[in-house]
Formats: sequence, structure tokens, C-alpha cells
Amino acid sequence: MRMITRIIDSILLAGIACIRLIDINTNFEHWYLLAVLTFFGVNIFPSFYNIKFKKFRLRICSEGADILFSFLGAVAVTVAFHTVYALTWKTPDWKNWGISVTVAVIALSLTFWNGIIRVYLTSVQLGIKIRVVGIICGLIPIANLIALGIIIKTVTAEVEFENSRLLLNQSRSTEKICKTKYPILMVHGVFF
Repeated sequence: MRMITRIIDSILLAGIACIRLIDINTNFEHWYLLAVLTFFGVNIFPSFYNIKFKKFRLRICSEGADILFSFLGAVAVTVAFHTVYALTWKTPDWKNWGISVTVAVIALSLTFWNGIIRVYLTSVQLGIKIRVVGIICGLIPIANLIALGIIIKTVTAEVEFENSRLLLNQSRSTEKICKTKYPILMVHGVFF
């Protein structure tokens, strides 16, 4: 279910990023309002799957991973669409193509920064090393995608693990497994 939601979000973001070139062929002005509303919807509530998480921090972290995954898919589709569109021109229309590329860069940049800020601020297991690698590799064309994949994988595993531990502890709360057997503890020989 989560993967289906991520793929749908990727397709919606790619459609938003390519809205200028799609609109040239359809002449439907209402697409822009729908695109803006969809863009904010995908960036604010990327998945209803994340409602199941017990902690707010885990929910935000998981949403950040979903947004970053959707960003990767949307970038791939958008680059392919703009490339195919440019290669199949009968008469080059550089103005509309340039406007479309600008809209795509702005929309996908906002999506990327939304996801990366959520992940960097809420993830615990990401660590300083992966964060620094992500920042440094952000400027290297292929390495940035690899670093982003590592970030998404790490954060997704963290969220799933921590949520499963919370659910397990919640289900065992009536068993009182961690209850102290002897509440008074005599400490001898701390200093000697």
C-alpha cells in the first residue's frame, strides 16, 4: 500500500512539473489551480499510511521519506518527458520548453527541500556521517541519487523498527515485564 501511494505521488508530482507542456496541447486553464492544490496536498499529506505511527516524530520522518521517494520518481519522469518532448519537435518552441523546465525545477526543488528538512530534523538513526555525505554528495550528479537512496532506506527502516518496538511495548504493558522485582537496591562497593 505504501509503495502504491509513493508511485501515485510521483506521477502527480511529475504531472505538476510538466504542466506547462501538457497545457500547451490541451488549452485547459483550470489545470493550474488543480496543479497547485495537488502540489500542496502531496507535500503536506504525502500518505495516509503514516497515520498508523504512534509518535508524531515518526510520522513526520516517514512523510519525509515518502516525499523524497516521490521526488526521485518525479525527477525521472520529468526529465524523460522533457527530453522526449524536445526530441520530437517539428518546430522548436524554446520559450514554452524553458518555462516548463523552470516550473519543473521550482516544483521539484520545493518538494526535495520539504522532504530533506523533515528527514534531517526528525531522524535519529541517520547520524552525522550520512547527513554530511548527503550534503557533500548533493553537488555531485550521480552520487546525490545514491546518497538520497541511502537516506530514504535508512529513515524508512528506522521508522518501521521504532514503530514496531512501540507497538510491542504497548501490547506487553499489561504483562508488566519490566516491573522491578526488588524495588530497594542495596549498592555496596561503589567507591571501594
